[in-house]
Amino acid sequence: MPRQTTKKAEIDKTRCDRSPACPARRVCPAKAIESEMQTEPVFAFFGPRPSYSINEDLCVGCGICTKMCPTGAISMR
Repeated sequence: MPRQTTKKAEIDKTRCDRSPACPARRVCPAKAIESEMQTEPVFAFFGPRPSYSINEDLCVGCGICTKMCPTGAISMR
């Protein structure tokens, strides 16, 4: 019998607005959404903004982040 795998969250970086106050990151029960500050500003007015990624080892596949992402950048795969 094949092993059933849990879906994991994935961020479409072209849709992510890279908000420092990311609501999806705040609600993740596993703290699987990680940020890294970029040195290049996204928009000169706003300055550097974080880039987000999913730590697949921490993601439990609950899907809460997909509902909370305002830009729809997070999906389950």
